[in-house]
Amino acid sequence: MTDPHTIQSIDAASRPQECDLIMKGGVTSGLVYPGAIATLSQTFRLRNIGGTSAGAIGAVAAAAMEYGLRTGRNPKARERMAWLHEELAQRTDQGASRLDAMFCGDPGTAPLLDALKGALNSQPAAILGLIKAALPTLPGNARRALWLAAGATALEMLAGAGLGWLLTAGCSPGVQGFATALAAVASLAFAGWWNLKASLLQAVPLSLDSLNRLLQPIVANGLGLATGFALPSHTINQRQLPSLTLWLHQIIQQLAGLDEDSTSEVLTFGKLWSLGLLPEPSALDPRAIDLVLVCSDLNRVQSTSFPFLFDNQRLFYDPAEWAQLFPEPVLQALDANAWAVASNTEIPDDLGYGRGEVETAVARLGDLGQRLRLLPKGRHIPILVGARASMAFPGLFTPLPLWVLRWVGQPEVPEERTPFLSRLYLSDGGITSNFPIHLFDAVVPSRPTFAINLLYPDDDLSIEEYGVLDSAAMRGKAVPGNVRTLGGTRANTGSLQLNDLMMPFADGDRVAFYKEPAAGTPLAQLAGLGLRVVETARTWGDVSLYNQVGMRDRIIHVRLAGNEGGFNLSMPAQTITALSDKGTFAGSVLACRFRRDAPVDPLDDPDHPRFTLTWDNHRRIRVDGLLAAQDLLAGRFNALWPDNSGLVGDAHYRAVAHGLAGIGALAVPVPDPLAGALRPLNVLRMRPSGSDPRASRRA
Repeated sequence: MTDPHTIQSIDAASRPQECDLIMKGGVTSGLVYPGAIATLSQTFRLRNIGGTSAGAIGAVAAAAMEYGLRTGRNPKARERMAWLHEELAQRTDQGASRLDAMFCGDPGTAPLLDALKGALNSQPAAILGLIKAALPTLPGNARRALWLAAGATALEMLAGAGLGWLLTAGCSPGVQGFATALAAVASLAFAGWWNLKASLLQAVPLSLDSLNRLLQPIVANGLGLATGFALPSHTINQRQLPSLTLWLHQIIQQLAGLDEDSTSEVLTFGKLWSLGLLPEPSALDPRAIDLVLVCSDLNRVQSTSFPFLFDNQRLFYDPAEWAQLFPEPVLQALDANAWAVASNTEIPDDLGYGRGEVETAVARLGDLGQRLRLLPKGRHIPILVGARASMAFPGLFTPLPLWVLRWVGQPEVPEERTPFLSRLYLSDGGITSNFPIHLFDAVVPSRPTFAINLLYPDDDLSIEEYGVLDSAAMRGKAVPGNVRTLGGTRANTGSLQLNDLMMPFADGDRVAFYKEPAAGTPLAQLAGLGLRVVETARTWGDVSLYNQVGMRDRIIHVRLAGNEGGFNLSMPAQTITALSDKGTFAGSVLACRFRRDAPVDPLDDPDHPRFTLTWDNHRRIRVDGLLAAQDLLAGRFNALWPDNSGLVGDAHYRAVAHGLAGIGALAVPVPDPLAGALRPLNVLRMRPSGSDPRASRRA
């Protein structure tokens, strides 16, 4: 049997170093990741991999690739990873990209999703399609009024455009085109709008019942426009495209070198931990490959992660419901390790409750309750399930449905609590943590944890260069009046532009982030303020880490243009290639900076080199930050618990108190231990473990 403490060093690809990798969410922006993953994997074994949403898709692909490389099951896994962006850029027989085609709705929601995609791409025909999809839900008089308004408006716009053309006959084409467009817009504003307004008044009241009928298909589809398991209405070389989830399953299995159709070969978290060997490591043992996918628990209002779900021994799923989300081999792999409510087998004895409590709870659900199965422990869960939960963008993809066993007090007998099975939805990890750089963090790391951040056009991020004193006691203290701001990279190669990639160069460099307030009309400004409030509440924790000491030197920021990533589903092949090129270069920068032998920085200015942020320097920064944080903690402890406190009567606590009091003096023996620490200072805080893999023994 293989020792779980040495299994992490097995590597058929014989790479000398290892690293961890964190990837941010961002819908199609995840096309940055395949190039970065493939490039990093040339130098590093990927030990711990984490991500959110699109970053979770990149993470499962990276884990599968690493499994194929480490086990030797797929020696070409890296090349397969590097080719993913080209596969997604392939054009279907109907003219769309494979990426766009696989983002499709289910039969009841396809018209709505197609119209939404068209609206995002500013396609008037698709917007009309949305109106057409909504019409059947409206009363007859409202439908007639809207069609009459649309027809009248179109005629008036045509008449206005014709008038503009007549008035400018003989003028230059530029003047004629501008005047014609201006006349058409004026016609719409002064005539069409009044037509539409009058017609809408005739259709009032547009009842809430009509709106509910419009939204009912989304609810019936599991609270999303797409399950991810619907077949696209597209072909390539007259071959049917797979659904998005099935395609992801195929990619995972291909990268890992495993059979796509075999239940026993479905890639699970446990297979990653052990590389398919026995014994499988426990939740606290070292693992060959650790994968953590962040999702949001919408009913218990918290961030959680696969496979270390909060109270996972109380979660149940409905196989019939999940059959609408996952391919058959994945369902069979789950069912093989899941306890069925309707079975005659004994309930597992390590759950903290018995069969009788489950039967009491399921009795209220009728036939549904008898279908339920206990979610297997994390080691038996296919990694596709975690990716599907994390990528469930609200409204776009249906959340992952589960049932949680709860004990609820009854109003008539409040002292007694009765077991209930309550609905639970897991959704997009970006709701709670879109950039989970905290995963796998260590006080003094034995390997680098790289993080890839995605920046959008309105994200103003710059590197502020501070002059730094170099004496041992004053290292890291900024010299006043010596601040310079960098826009981004110093390189301009191929499709990469000046500001595409950004990283600090030296210890004292700081990362500054800013977003301009919305401009325009009062409505636009107020709407912008509301969106900024939501964004701040959702991402403040992630953004605060951009400039944290010991983290900012291992985050590479990749800037995307307005036509790249996000909800740009119909990107042309050259745009998809440009995204992949940015990822490839980002991976190269990280690999070159942190390699043990002769580190270099491709972003540095060869005429004025400043790069000092090597792996050895990173470890020194982490130690200095830890010692400064310990000094702060010890000082606060001493202020709150002096020697004459109530702890004096207990020898154990008295020893702990003296130990904490001496940490600062032992760690940094200078008059001011914080003088040489880089800013901003780190602090040590107590926080609940939540779904931390190292705090869970139930995986």
